[in-house]
Amino acid sequence: MMPIVCSVKIDFYGLTSLLFLSCILAFLSP
Repeated sequence: MMPIVCSVKIDFYGLTSLLFLSCILAFLSP
């Protein structure tokens, strides 16, 4: 579910880099 949410947020906010990093951190986080 996380990747989908990240994609939506990236498309919604347009902050690809920041949200992309957030996605990576979300995946690395337990």
